[in-house]
Amino acid sequence: MNTAKLAGVIVGGVISVFLVLVILKFIKKDSSLRAKYDERQHIVRGRAYRIAFWTAVILLALYSFIDAFKIDIPIKRHVIPFIIIMISVLVHTSYAILNDGYFGMNESRKRAMVMFVLIGLLNFGISILEMNRGKMIEEGKLSSPFMNFICGISFVIIGIVLLIKSRISKDDLDEEEE
Repeated sequence: MNTAKLAGVIVGGVISVFLVLVILKFIKKDSSLRAKYDERQHIVRGRAYRIAFWTAVILLALYSFIDAFKIDIPIKRHVIPFIIIMISVLVHTSYAILNDGYFGMNESRKRAMVMFVLIGLLNFGISILEMNRGKMIEEGKLSSPFMNFICGISFVIIGIVLLIKSRISKDDLDEEEE
């Protein structure tokens, strides 16, 4: 790796850590960076992690099978593990959101939703720029810029799950009032 590329990776990493800290601070209702969960939420989060873990194991086994039998797929090899990670994250996040274990008691759902939308749009924007530059597909296979597209799709899915959950919660509240 040349010096300029290494410097770019380091600067990008530092900026990413800074942005994550800003986002964590933004979605909290209090001054802490850590979310606060009750016992039930810890149980739900544990279940979500377990389901996501086994999802990753199954997908990695499938990927190993595809790799062992040299089955050609239209995605570069280094992108597939990222897709597996994102699917696992989506499984965890969706389960936790639908079972009220994702957001801590000191976190704002609305602020988090704003951040999810912004991050999703940013990733879609990057993937569109890379597609226009002709970098999305290399040697007939989806390449690294496709990871931004996957991130964008993931945040859209999380947004849809949040909307479904808010609708379910609203329906539950309406039933309790009757």
